Amino acid sequence: MKSWRRAIPLLALVLMVSGVMASNGVLSFNNYDPVGGTFEVWLNSDADVAGFQFNIDGVTPVSASGGVALLGWMVTTSGNLVLGFDFGGGTLPAGDNLLTEIAFTPPAAGQICLSGGVVSGSSGIPFNLTYGPCLGTSCEDPTACNYLAAESCIYPTGCNDWCPADPGQPELADCNGDCGGTAYEDACGCVEGATGLTAGWCMGCTDPDALNYDPLFTVDDGSCQYSDGPQNLTASGGDQSIQLNWEAPPVRSDVELSITGYDSGTGQLEITMMNLVPVGGFQFDLNSSFSDFAVSGASGGSAGAAGFTTPTNTDGLVLGFSLAGTDIPAGTAVLCYVDVTFTGSDGYFELTAAHVSDGSGLTLSVTAGGPFYIGQGQITYSVYRDGLPLADGITGTSYTDTPLGYSESHCYTVTAVSGGVESGPSNEACATTDPLNVVYGCVDLSACNYDPNATQDDGSCTYAEAYWPDADNDGWGAGASGDYCAGDAPTDWVTNGSDNCPDTYNPDQTDGDSNGVGDACQTGCTDPGALNYDPFAGVDDGSCSYTQSLLLSFGTVDVQAQTIEILIDNPGPLGITGFDFYVTGTDLAGASGGLAGSYGYAVSTAGTHVLGFSFSNAEIPPGSGVLTLLSYNSLTSNSLCLTDAVFTGPAPDFPVIDVTYGPCAVFGCTDSYADNFDPDATLDDGSCTYLLEHFIVTTPETGIWQLIVLENGITGLQPGDEVGFFDEDALVNSGDCSNQHGELLVGAGAWNGSQVNVSCVGSLDNCSIGGLQFPGYVEGHTVAVKVYRPSLGAEYSAVASYSAGTGTYGDLFMAIDEIFVEIPGCTDPGSCTFDEAATVDDGSCLYNDCTGTCGGSFVVDDCSDCVDPADFNGAMDCAGVCDGTFVIDDCDDCVDPADFNGAMDCARRNFRHR
Repeated sequence: MKSWRRAIPLLALVLMVSGVMASNGVLSFNNYDPVGGTFEVWLNSDADVAGFQFNIDGVTPVSASGGVALLGWMVTTSGNLVLGFDFGGGTLPAGDNLLTEIAFTPPAAGQICLSGGVVSGSSGIPFNLTYGPCLGTSCEDPTACNYLAAESCIYPTGCNDWCPADPGQPELADCNGDCGGTAYEDACGCVEGATGLTAGWCMGCTDPDALNYDPLFTVDDGSCQYSDGPQNLTASGGDQSIQLNWEAPPVRSDVELSITGYDSGTGQLEITMMNLVPVGGFQFDLNSSFSDFAVSGASGGSAGAAGFTTPTNTDGLVLGFSLAGTDIPAGTAVLCYVDVTFTGSDGYFELTAAHVSDGSGLTLSVTAGGPFYIGQGQITYSVYRDGLPLADGITGTSYTDTPLGYSESHCYTVTAVSGGVESGPSNEACATTDPLNVVYGCVDLSACNYDPNATQDDGSCTYAEAYWPDADNDGWGAGASGDYCAGDAPTDWVTNGSDNCPDTYNPDQTDGDSNGVGDACQTGCTDPGALNYDPFAGVDDGSCSYTQSLLLSFGTVDVQAQTIEILIDNPGPLGITGFDFYVTGTDLAGASGGLAGSYGYAVSTAGTHVLGFSFSNAEIPPGSGVLTLLSYNSLTSNSLCLTDAVFTGPAPDFPVIDVTYGPCAVFGCTDSYADNFDPDATLDDGSCTYLLEHFIVTTPETGIWQLIVLENGITGLQPGDEVGFFDEDALVNSGDCSNQHGELLVGAGAWNGSQVNVSCVGSLDNCSIGGLQFPGYVEGHTVAVKVYRPSLGAEYSAVASYSAGTGTYGDLFMAIDEIFVEIPGCTDPGSCTFDEAATVDDGSCLYNDCTGTCGGSFVVDDCSDCVDPADFNGAMDCAGVCDGTFVIDDCDDCVDPADFNGAMDCARRNFRHR
């Protein structure tokens, strides 16, 4: 059954004001656990209680359990509202009673208080209510167990007035009035305990038509069992087929609810009820496969005619009851019309969680019909043949089992499937197909001698054989084959295939090494003195080799998986038929895989020793790769070395092959920026650690957080980089409601070359419900990223690329696959101020002048001299000749010094002015 999280508060519908004096009650807290996030709500009343509702301020309940729920009451929460009542009409006796235990997500933002309470007695008159102290204050009530304690009051509970400091446990009076007694009320009265009556003694199946009917039972518990499978299954044989027919299953229950129609004009679903007895109340959930499905109301039908109130909620809950106590009479009629909205044109509606009671509040057995489809059937059938599934999804009430053989017999049953539930089986029906007049012959269409008139195979079929072309006429064929019936193959094709020398006459087909190539045409080294002599080669190919050495080295050493790859580089020409070597610095546990595993070698380990051989003398051919994968129990040193290796070549001589070794592996942290860098390490063992020194998150946890994953493979970061996540307009005030905003560091992590998970702190704002604000990011704001690089001692802005999420706080999941760090500087490699770390050019590039001075001002003039710009072309004479001797004389002429003032007369006048 769905929670009533959006239902119209029931008590608000049923409370009526009259002249009767109201009863009194006190709602209070008890057993507050601020760490575990629970507290109890108790009611002390001077009259019996039929229902209650109240609000909880300060926290939002996660669940309500225990208390009256153990007595069969429905207790549910919706936001801050808690609602409780007994669908069967039961009441809670006067006195001090635990209503429910509330669970919430700690911590609470402030005080937790009760408000908006409505408590009703069986007459429907609301109680006069008062409230106990709020949680989070000191207890000022002298009657409390913890009077004057710095906590909410805790009151004695149970009929023995038990306090937490008292021995034992709180006790309740049972229905016999015994304090701590075990008797309780059920549909048969006060049972168990000292009553002498067994629980449920009167409850069982009361329907005489049911299979498990018992006349001793007076209260029906809905356990009646019926044969609900399809009825009257018949089977009849035919020509290679058996025809099945059956009737739809009957429906047997006090009440049948079903969806019988949909009016697209009014947007209403028609709900029909067949009830054998009068109905005093009902509820059901209406579900749908359509998107955007919602329920907005229910009206009319037999419920409306009986004056029923039919509240609904948008999730599909439909509730029906009468304030006047009237019943819906027995019969079959439209119960009500439900107003629905949805998107789409192909889907179904379905009734679930149906509950119906009679006028006295007793639960009736109810059947909810199968889904109501738009454009589809409501019930399907499944057929079983000889006890095994044969067909399902059948929409009609007949099925033909075909094709079958002649005179073939089978027995069948059928089940009905509605709403995903399969019924019991129908009766069993058996039949046999018709016999056939037998004509013997070959009945296989693929045979060479297929007889279309034959009805039964007599084993005479013959089939096409494979033939190959015989190019060298040695009696053996090669190349692509063809399938031919006898007499159809080409005359030069033979049935002997796999010619091992298709271009060389080789009638005996000798193949000494069984490699598929005949010895007469096999190429290889034919010199018995060579390392790679091939006794089966008939044609020398010049490949003979007389010396050989291989390299043995370490591959990947995985300290997490505790495995070591052993690599081999064997240039040949000989392959390997056995090996023996030691790995110092470890206690080996076993070996597997690699080339040794591929060629079926048995590889064993003991301590540091590795031994590998083949029982069949299999040869690992020349080449490079992983020889074997070793596993180890522990490392006995911080370095691993390969020693004392012996590798043997192939039979018959099994020559020993020279071995050289790769470098030893020294474990440690190889990152110079790590806190635990080991300069002697050659193999990084993943132990590098990086501490956050710059981005220190001081924002306290609020219980709200955003996970941001830095994925493997980020190239923009260096090991040791610190990544800080900011909200540039975060909530920054704490413990008040001043609503201040500014930039705030909400999360940080140190990059170590592999995935890093960072939790960012979110803000908490409970001011609207009387609480306080606490700092953190604000949902919907953009994630701002900064990077502190220890190797440069500076902080930089950064741009992140997201493989998951949008880069907005509040995303369900956020993953970063690349980060671009914006480091300003000169990015021109030709500049004398080039900065290798810079990623963004800031215009700071300088260049060497002609003197080699970075940023200098000297330039090369027209005389190719490197000079101060103020002395540009200072080496050029007046004639424009670099390093020339011409000068300006007194006549302002540019002349050779030997002709200085040659234009001036004896009167010292310029000749040009005589």
